[in-house]
Amino acid sequence: MSTSVVGASGQNFDVNSIVSGLMAIERRPLDAMQSRISSTQVSVSSMTEVLGLVDSTYASIKGLNSASVLRGKVVSSSNETLIKASVTDNSLVGVNTISVKPIELAKAQRSVLAGFGSASNPLLAADFGTLTVDVPSASTLHDAQAGAFTPVQIALGGQTLVQVRDAINSQLAGKVSASIINTGDPAVGYMLVLTGAKTGVGASFTASLDPPTLTAIPSSGLKLGSMFAAQASQTLGPSFTTTPVPYDEAPADAKAELFSDSLSAIQVQSSTNVFLDVVPGLKFELLRKPSVGEPGNASVTVAPNVAELQSKLSGFASSMTDLIKRLNVLTAPGSADKKAGPLASNAGVLSLVSSVTASYYKGFTLSDSRTFTTVAGNVIGGTTRPLAWSQLGLTMARNGTISFDASALNNTLSTELGSSILQGFDADLTSVFRTFSGAGGSVKATIDNIQQSLGAFQTRKSELESRVERTRQNLVKKYSALDAKLSQMNQMSANVRSSLAGLRV
Repeated sequence: MSTSVVGASGQNFDVNSIVSGLMAIERRPLDAMQSRISSTQVSVSSMTEVLGLVDSTYASIKGLNSASVLRGKVVSSSNETLIKASVTDNSLVGVNTISVKPIELAKAQRSVLAGFGSASNPLLAADFGTLTVDVPSASTLHDAQAGAFTPVQIALGGQTLVQVRDAINSQLAGKVSASIINTGDPAVGYMLVLTGAKTGVGASFTASLDPPTLTAIPSSGLKLGSMFAAQASQTLGPSFTTTPVPYDEAPADAKAELFSDSLSAIQVQSSTNVFLDVVPGLKFELLRKPSVGEPGNASVTVAPNVAELQSKLSGFASSMTDLIKRLNVLTAPGSADKKAGPLASNAGVLSLVSSVTASYYKGFTLSDSRTFTTVAGNVIGGTTRPLAWSQLGLTMARNGTISFDASALNNTLSTELGSSILQGFDADLTSVFRTFSGAGGSVKATIDNIQQSLGAFQTRKSELESRVERTRQNLVKKYSALDAKLSQMNQMSANVRSSLAGLRV
């Protein structure tokens, strides 16, 4: 800091203090612009918050009255270990209860060779020739697009049972698989089991031994014909037959019996344990046959998906409450001891508040211009007499809080009116939120306008900052020059005083 003393009085000349004092006046327009920018930035932030809440509420109300929710169904089985069911098409399946009685489970074909003494020792070439596996052109195991199927011959003689199994699995992948079973019974030994890749009566294949192998059966140890009938029945089940060779368990379709209060018993079948389209929009699967002593059927019940609807209503109530309460804070008027909300004078936001509130109190109408006639003869649900949100369990308090009462919803759904509502409804509130929400909505347009103003303010601020800086530099230059001049004059004054003092001597 430069200081100068003028004359003999000893007064100081403070350049920086003088310039700072003058600049405080010069900065007033800049400070006012900065305050305006800060206020505008708060408005942008608040409007962005409002847009997020509007978008969230719009999404919740769209999800609430969508057909997938209102017409959603859930299905349950009275015995999940017996019958498993699920909905495949909400628009096709009706609310109903159907009894399903499993009769037969779907089976894949199994063909068995037994009597092998080891899985790891090579089979004698003198006793064993070839095993031929063929898939008929009509079999569902056959891929018609692949052309005619060439029977596969598997060499037995000189190969171990493990090698035979691996060869079958390699050459017949996707059609027939092979496995080895050690029965632990010396009379039966090891089994080679061939299983079709699909279930159902159409999934057939043939497995046959060549004549030399059949001729050598007395010495090879293979169990065929009546010698193996009892063991096959005990080990693999009574459905095994003794003809042809090898022993076969034929493929089978799954069978079930359906009946209800309004449906006479009918028998249905499927190539798998899964039944599709037997009941439109419903899939059910047989898991097992009933055990002795337990009920032979399970009740499959289709009902409205009330849980999902309740969840959507609860979410809508929450998002609406968050929006309204926040808008009340942001648009709160000021008072002598309280600052106004940052959006208190924003016309667009005030319009949003009034539009949302008014639209909520309008309620909703049944879709497709439908109406509902009450027992008393009153026609409701149309534009002239819409339904109140309370019919869906929603109520709004004075402070904007919206609550959801599940029991009130259930009471409505238990009536014919509830059934009509589940066919679809429209709400003016949805259109209101569509207008205000998203990148093309009026809230985003307001944000863009405010941001444009903010950009102009920031440009003006930069101009003012440049002007203030130029003014400061000019003042510093001028007063620094004056300070230097005063310092020079002070030095001259000192010199004069010194000279005068010398003359007196």
